[in-house]
Amino acid sequence: MLDSVRVLPMEYPDLNVTASYLIANRNPTTPQQAYLKLPNGGIGDGWCVSYAKFKSGLTFSGNAYEWINYINSQEPKIGDIIVLKEGKSGHLAYLENIQGNKLIISEQNYLGRWIVSIRIIEITYKNILGYIES
Repeated sequence: MLDSVRVLPMEYPDLNVTASYLIANRNPTTPQQAYLKLPNGGIGDGWCVSYAKFKSGLTFSGNAYEWINYINSQEPKIGDIIVLKEGKSGHLAYLENIQGNKLIISEQNYLGRWIVSIRIIEITYKNILGYIES
C-alpha cells in the first residue's frame, strides 16, 4: 500500500520528450523514487556519467568515483552534479530542485542501466560527497 503518490513532470527538450514521473512513497522512512525508461533507451551508454554530462554540459571524464576530484562545492545549487558514495563505482546525479531540506535529483542507472529515475533525498543524506557546479 502506498502512503503517497504524485506526478512530477520533467522535460527533456534535447530529446523532444516530456515525461510524467510517478513518485511513490511506500514507506515514510525511505527516499521517494520514480522512474521512467526513456523512449530512445536512455542517455549515451546508459550509465550515470553519461546522464550527468548530458544534463549538465560538463565534459569531465572517468568513472563516477573519479568525479570526486572535480567537487568544487559543499553547498547544493540547482543544476549541480551530486557526487554520491553509492554502488561499487560511485554514482552521479543531477540536482533538479531544492525544496527546504530536500533535494530532488534525477539520475540514470540507479534502478538499472538506461533507466532515468527521480529521487527525493535529504540535504543531510550521508552518501553525498559533494557537488560540482555546472
